[in-house]
Amino acid sequence: MIISHYITYIYSSLPVVPRPGPIKFTSVKPDSVCLCWGPPKGLTGPHTFRVSWTGKGRQEKLEVQDLKLQVQELTPGEEYTFTVATLSGEGRQSPCVSATVFTVVPPPEDLTVDVEMDAKSASVAWTNPAGVDKVAYSLNLYAGKTYRSTTKVPSNQHRFSELNIGGEYSIKMFTVLKGRQSKPASITFRMCALAPKGLSVDELDAESADRWRATLRWSLQQGMEQIPHRFLISYCSEGTEPQTISTESCSTTLTGLQPDTLYTVNICTEQTGEKTKTASITFHTSQLHCFIM
Repeated sequence: MIISHYITYIYSSLPVVPRPGPIKFTSVKPDSVCLCWGPPKGLTGPHTFRVSWTGKGRQEKLEVQDLKLQVQELTPGEEYTFTVATLSGEGRQSPCVSATVFTVVPPPEDLTVDVEMDAKSASVAWTNPAGVDKVAYSLNLYAGKTYRSTTKVPSNQHRFSELNIGGEYSIKMFTVLKGRQSKPASITFRMCALAPKGLSVDELDAESADRWRATLRWSLQQGMEQIPHRFLISYCSEGTEPQTISTESCSTTLTGLQPDTLYTVNICTEQTGEKTKTASITFHTSQLHCFIM
């Protein structure tokens, strides 16, 4: 009993091992953390550091000599508490310093958008970021630079409807995990102009003994009325180079056509340099037999 009290007296009379300096996180990623701490003040002689961390119901620890450590294989979006203590050469431990950090919530990956012009809609799809399963997503839709709406979904796809033809849109997407939000992933798309519809040969007659003319008419798709655009008309007969003209109206007259010749006409809508699919028609200059393609 006297020996036990003597040993206790010796340890209690030894100076307290100084604790490390405050913990700082120099890098925080979805699956890893880099931390460092200051040297213990006034400590001489050999010493190491005991680093432990807890998170997601697990506890780990390491003994290191440096004033820094990188911890990997962590779970994205989780809270981790790190503690560091000084270990003297005699095996005595200092009081701990502690700090808490959340690993980064990663943004969604592989964004794609499928524009459905006829339906005035766009479907966006994406994949879960690595290491993340049960999450939700927040989607912000912008028309140009103007905020339009926010949608929260639990799945990996969403369809935006009632979009304006000719408008440019962008989507900013965030992963939402346990009330925390990732940095955005973005994608931009344009609701391009629509091809003309109802293409027909309205008039077909001879303008001279050896020349014919054809008047073509078509109409605008719904939603195109207020959008600046023009139509590109390309026409040719078999074995000849196509000729191209343009107009802003919904009709045009082709002149100087050869008699008894089969012509193919392709018309598309052009808006700010972007062209739609073509509407096509074939006709013969000796008779009003038209074939719409």
